[in-house]
Amino acid sequence: MTEVQKRTRIRSGLKLQEQRIGTFLAISLLLLLTSGGATLAQPPAAATTYNQVQVKVQTANALNATYIGTVYNSSGYMEATFQSRYPVFSFDLPSSSYLFAVTALQQSVSRCPLYGEYAKGGVAQAGPAMIYPPCFWSNPAIEYGYSFQQVTGSTSITISTQPIDKIPTSNVTITTSYLNGTAASGASVSAYIVGEWYWWGNSNNRLVLWGQTDKTGKVDLIVPSVPVEVSAWAWLPVNLPSHQTTVQTTVGGEKVNVTVYWQPTYVGLAGSALIMPPKTGASITLHAQQPN
Repeated sequence: MTEVQKRTRIRSGLKLQEQRIGTFLAISLLLLLTSGGATLAQPPAAATTYNQVQVKVQTANALNATYIGTVYNSSGYMEATFQSRYPVFSFDLPSSSYLFAVTALQQSVSRCPLYGEYAKGGVAQAGPAMIYPPCFWSNPAIEYGYSFQQVTGSTSITISTQPIDKIPTSNVTITTSYLNGTAASGASVSAYIVGEWYWWGNSNNRLVLWGQTDKTGKVDLIVPSVPVEVSAWAWLPVNLPSHQTTVQTTVGGEKVNVTVYWQPTYVGLAGSALIMPPKTGASITLHAQQPN
């Protein structure tokens, strides 16, 4: 083979090798793109837009109060809370439906007698023990109000509050059942005002905020005519074999026969519902509560 033929063959081989490498790289890039192995630049996700909602509180009485504002979503779950010495605060929230609840709390005032009137002064003298009259604490002044709002942009709302003992009441019927449709007889049921952190149960003796369901799984409550969260729960026994079992185990290097005793075991089931006026009832399905 001549020198010219050798150089021609070498150039042909190099050219063929370059073509193969180019083809290999093209195929590899295609596989990466189609299989997700390569990450292409993606447009940035749209940032969540927040709307500023200013809440102003208008109390029924002049109070030197602490104001607590709480925001809940439409399912009754808390989204945000704020506490202030002033009757105005704001929240930054995405567009959605919200329940705004406000509590105005004026701390209780103690009234104690002037112990100086009972003291004789000077060095203590021997004699009968002196009993001072007790201090008296008044119930705190509490007002409550709420507003259900559809937030689509920045806005300002005013919530009027009223004393909790002046809030009208409503009769509500709670129906409880298990997942298979069986009535939850004997279940415990309780109700509380959504966003009212300092409710005094004795502020209104007409209220019935707790009860047990009858054989049909129903119970009647008397609650304030405001948003109310109702919870129901029950403990059910687990059907286990009652016979004793003897097992052999090793204790301290020695085989020991141990008798196993079955003890009653219970499973907790619970559920809840949000009642918004003017609704007068709710159905609650109890589900097993798994330990964390």
